[in-house]
Amino acid sequence: YSQSMMGHWSLDGCARTRVNATHTSCSCNHLTHFAILILNYCCPLLDPSQITMAPK
Repeated sequence: YSQSMMGHWSLDGCARTRVNATHTSCSCNHLTHFAILILNYCCPLLDPSQITMAPK
């Protein structure tokens, strides 16, 4: 549940029960809003000025 006064989500009352590459399952002992927050990124973006052409 959201602890808006603290600025984050509480972990109280929930446990992760299953995880795979595409899904996460949780079991909670209360009813409220839930969220799974992940950081999903691929590659750092390059500045175009840092890219050089290889000679033919």
